[in-house]
Amino acid sequence: MTQMSGKTSKTLTFAAFLFFLTFNAGCGSFFFSAKKEFTVDTALEAYDYRDVYFPSYDGTRLNGYFFKGRGDKKGAVLFLHGYSENISTQARVILWLVDAGYDVFIFDYRGHGRSEGDPSIGSVHGDAAAALDELMNMKDADLDKGVFVFGQSMGGSIAVYTVAASKHKGAVKALILDAPFASFQRIAKERSFTTYKTRLLSYLVFLVDDSHNAIDWIGRVAPVPVLIAHGDKDEIVDIAHAYSLYEKALDPKELWVVKDKGHARIFEDADMRRRLLFYMDGKK
Repeated sequence: MTQMSGKTSKTLTFAAFLFFLTFNAGCGSFFFSAKKEFTVDTALEAYDYRDVYFPSYDGTRLNGYFFKGRGDKKGAVLFLHGYSENISTQARVILWLVDAGYDVFIFDYRGHGRSEGDPSIGSVHGDAAAALDELMNMKDADLDKGVFVFGQSMGGSIAVYTVAASKHKGAVKALILDAPFASFQRIAKERSFTTYKTRLLSYLVFLVDDSHNAIDWIGRVAPVPVLIAHGDKDEIVDIAHAYSLYEKALDPKELWVVKDKGHARIFEDADMRRRLLFYMDGKK
């Protein structure tokens, strides 16, 4: 048997230690790019919204914004944003839904913005479940016309488990996924190959908590309709993830592959927004 050189052994030991810190100790530094500081977005000043503070499953205090829809009421949307920053910058993404008449609840996972705690894969799934509970208990939310769960990027992957395992599943009119990834292990392995220094981590992705992964849970979302939208030029989450999730999802389901769109850029397009609103109207 060939013995490992001292240098190689030390390199692998360091990689394993780094991986342990990065993944096993909460996954915060790899999967989450949380930002505590709030950014002033003057675009929000024209909207009717309020701060919401609510407890997660373990009592951790979370924060979100609840927007009242404009004009004719269409229903309510729980929006799960991606891994970065916080609602002060992410809220701009959902204003078009508010303009269309939807009440929208967007929240921060723990460790993001004004939400307390430190994020991990398991805990943010619990945070999403708590957010859906909070929306379903809001007296001023337009719940009678339908509730939709809309997740973007990592939020899309979290949204799958959120709906599949929720006691509120029967009230959800559709699950909308914008550029989701199929599993945390799979995306970790793919992203670890982006630089030479992180390639060693690809051999240790089995340490990543994949108990909530979308690919295993999406089949349990039925009979809630599933819509997966993905750009064919996505540079962050390969479109193969969308095909994998679509294959595992049960009917009713739809897959929208949008040409020449990068990561989570589909609904910046006015035509795609109109298409989604038409889809949502048809699910009520």
